[in-house]
Amino acid sequence: MEIWSWLKKLEPGNYSIRAYYGENVAAGYDKLYVEGSQTFNLVKGDNREVKFTCVPANVKVNIKFEDNFFEFYSDCKVNLSTRHLSVPFVMAKEDVDKDAFFKADAAGETLTLTFDLKDKQGVTVSPENFGEQVVSIKPRDFLTITIKPKMIDVEGGKIDGITVTIDDSVTIQEYPIEIPDEFLPGEDTEVGN
Repeated sequence: MEIWSWLKKLEPGNYSIRAYYGENVAAGYDKLYVEGSQTFNLVKGDNREVKFTCVPANVKVNIKFEDNFFEFYSDCKVNLSTRHLSVPFVMAKEDVDKDAFFKADAAGETLTLTFDLKDKQGVTVSPENFGEQVVSIKPRDFLTITIKPKMIDVEGGKIDGITVTIDDSVTIQEYPIEIPDEFLPGEDTEVGN
């Protein structure tokens, strides 16, 4: 059986080719999803190469806590919601080194963050003037959510809630990918036993 035999039988016309890697899920840890596509027109006698690029189609989110956060609080769960989620995706201190990926529309959408903050005794607290935060996201964004105590300059260093910083800076790096010869058209390739 030849893997690419169908390529030799293409009739002239318009075609679209699409490639993807991963699962296109609403949210999950280590769920990077990349995709790409290209439309092309094939005419009789054409011998052409079609190139296209696959790029991340979801948003990567990391969470981190400033070292002094745990001097004042025991935990902070971050509830993340998009229109693709029926229930919020929760990240907490045990998720610090994990990459969470969220489905996002190509035109962009919003990521809503709410917080469940616990004091040193494990009791839920709600600092004044601290509520949900809304962030605009689109595919290929990378957000780092940093949570730290908000300090007031008063005697004794009293704290007044938390500060959440969202860093969306990205360093773009290109990695060329070579497709192994056995997946390229050419000589007859046998698959199986």
